Amino acid sequence: MTPASSPGKVFASIVVWLGGSLSERNPAQAYALLSGQLATVPLPIKETIMVEAESLQDRHHAALLWAITGLGGLIHGLIQLCSYVTTFINSHGAQPAVMFDTGAMWVFGIIYAMWILPASIAAVSRRRLGDWFILIIGSLLVVTNALGGVWDGVRDGGYIVVTALVGIALPGFFALKASWRLVRRRG
Repeated sequence: MTPASSPGKVFASIVVWLGGSLSERNPAQAYALLSGQLATVPLPIKETIMVEAESLQDRHHAALLWAITGLGGLIHGLIQLCSYVTTFINSHGAQPAVMFDTGAMWVFGIIYAMWILPASIAAVSRRRLGDWFILIIGSLLVVTNALGGVWDGVRDGGYIVVTALVGIALPGFFALKASWRLVRRRG
């Protein structure tokens, strides 16, 4: 394997490319910084790489928190669905208190599919508009799903309230905090 195509240089190029446009300026210096050869890298470039690496780390942190929140929302929806089916079975096929038509099922499917948006946009977007989109869409999803879970839990049982609060509201709070940090960092 030649030094030009070593795994370390390829990894350094990918990391620098994900963090910004520094690789276009001087990928050799970026590789030197990432491989520990700090003495060969000028100070302004060191600071730029470190800021870009911190920004990338914050962005991945927010994406992970949004993915966890989406998983919590999915688990909450699954527990709520199992509760609905159990109630239907225990009533021996009698008309349940709440019936869903086809349109409502489409809405539920779309809302639960929207949970992937904040996580995926946090992972790929580098613009201020993307940060605001994550914050707005994510906060709407967290608030509406948590309040809907509490509302359904009052009707169906306290365990649904707990899953809404633990599965959606708690990780959603930390995801919103990380998203706000992304918005605030850009100024």
